[in-house]
Amino acid sequence: YEELEDYAGIGFKYPWIGATFSLFLLSLAGFPPTGGFLAKFYVFSAAVNKGHISIVIIGVIASLISVYYYLRVVVYMYMREETHPVDIHTDNPALLMVLFLCLYGVLQMGIFPGNILILIKHLALTLGF
Repeated sequence: YEELEDYAGIGFKYPWIGATFSLFLLSLAGFPPTGGFLAKFYVFSAAVNKGHISIVIIGVIASLISVYYYLRVVVYMYMREETHPVDIHTDNPALLMVLFLCLYGVLQMGIFPGNILILIKHLALTLGF
């Protein structure tokens, strides 16, 4: 799908695909409780701790601008009529499993980040960082 109009109506025609895609876009925008919020929080807080305030301000402004573009896709999925038929093969169990695992990871990082942060610290120590 290359045009924004290609996503029109997907949220109602394929509710699970639309919901997971919407949550992925919200995570990219940095909304809590998703992993994207946690990632942006740690990146911006690390930059503040190093004294790079100007970079943080630019990053926050860029994040605010990106919210418009991410939410625009969500608006098209749920608030626009379908212009031409879109066929997504949802009968593939592997697709549903991958979507579920990715959705679980995004929400796990946002709601319970401690578990994954302990794993990351352990891996960093093991690799010698």
